[in-house]
Amino acid sequence: MTIVGKRKSDIIALLFSFFLLVSMSSVVFAQEKNWVEVADFSQNRSFFGNTNSFTIEHSEWRIKWEYEKTLGDLTAFMFEVRVAETNQLIGIWNNSGKIDITQGIFNITGYDGEFYLWIGTNGNHTVIVEQNLNSLPEFSSLLIVSMLLVVPLAVIILKKKLTN
Repeated sequence: MTIVGKRKSDIIALLFSFFLLVSMSSVVFAQEKNWVEVADFSQNRSFFGNTNSFTIEHSEWRIKWEYEKTLGDLTAFMFEVRVAETNQLIGIWNNSGKIDITQGIFNITGYDGEFYLWIGTNGNHTVIVEQNLNSLPEFSSLLIVSMLLVVPLAVIILKKKLTN
């Protein structure tokens, strides 16, 4: 095989890897229809404490939250996401310094199992936990993307060593 032929096959392998990487965008960025509600911790009153535990079976999930500013800038809202068995903190959000933000989405990836929230607020609030049904619990997006980059490079290196 000539040098031009070797380079051509290397370029084809790299282009193939690039197209595989681009095709992953549909997995990484889930469509709205793929999300299902797991738990709803909404209340029309103040609340400071732990929620009931809930089970996440997929690696991509989120917390959609909203609160009402009943006391103006003195309205407090925060939540912590914790592993039920170990109480390990895996995420936190609070309105400290963000008093104009009264709703949002807190994304979590790479965790599945039993969890609970600690919610602290002196007003009405909506907190809904959802999971993406198209995400797999055993694979994170980062692992898949890494494999798409590493495997073709390893093939190219091995091919060059075997042909020399």
